[in-house]
Amino acid sequence: MKKNILKYMCAVLLLATACKKDPKDNHNHDNNNNNNNPPATGKIVMEFDAVMNGQAFQFDTMKYANSLGQGFKLGVFKHYVSNVKLTKTDNSLVELPETYFIVDYKANGGNKITLENVPSGAYKSASFMLGVDSARNVSGAQTGALSPSNGMFWSWNTGYIFLKAEGHSSVSSSPDKSIVYHIGGFSGANKAQRIITLPFGNHAANVGTSTPTIHILCRVDSLFSSVHDINFSTMPKVHMPGANSKKIADNYATMFFFDHIH
Repeated sequence: MKKNILKYMCAVLLLATACKKDPKDNHNHDNNNNNNNPPATGKIVMEFDAVMNGQAFQFDTMKYANSLGQGFKLGVFKHYVSNVKLTKTDNSLVELPETYFIVDYKANGGNKITLENVPSGAYKSASFMLGVDSARNVSGAQTGALSPSNGMFWSWNTGYIFLKAEGHSSVSSSPDKSIVYHIGGFSGANKAQRIITLPFGNHAANVGTSTPTIHILCRVDSLFSSVHDINFSTMPKVHMPGANSKKIADNYATMFFFDHIH
């Protein structure tokens, strides 16, 4: 009888040992799931590089000329990027809400923006508004990139400055030889918002498996000469919405080119 009881207890112990799971097994299983299932969202970095004549643009240096041969230099160059949209390789469109940024080419690191909460997937193009949408222009004081403290808001005119470029030219008719272009206007025939669309060609931005950086070239010469030739002598300053502001906006709509992704 005792022998039978002992045999029964041994069998129970062996069965319990065989059925017990090793904690390491669970750990490995979870790791495999994480590797096979990328996160639902990720990030994209957009890096804007100011260039002229095929080289990196240098600030505060009188080494450039517009299409009219008028020499100039810039000490300030920045603009808004907003309402970002991304198109996947399957042609589905992803609109990213609350995307408002200031790209400041002279500030250290100011030429990079980071898009958060981008759905995982492969993307073949991006588009954005250079400027700020009409609704935000009439929403009063706001925060973040839209804060008036950034110096990109006309308090007297209730509206945002979409692009700001300031510098000097020897032919400027201003007493101090300055050239100043504060471009805005969110309604009517002279509104200055422009939609920029950038196809990535044969490349794709893969979100989820990595954080891709999209490099975008901004050709400063196009600001003054692509659609309309800007004469620094007769139009050295634009600092309110209107026909001249629209001319600059027509030009900056052509400034941007996709370069590469890494």
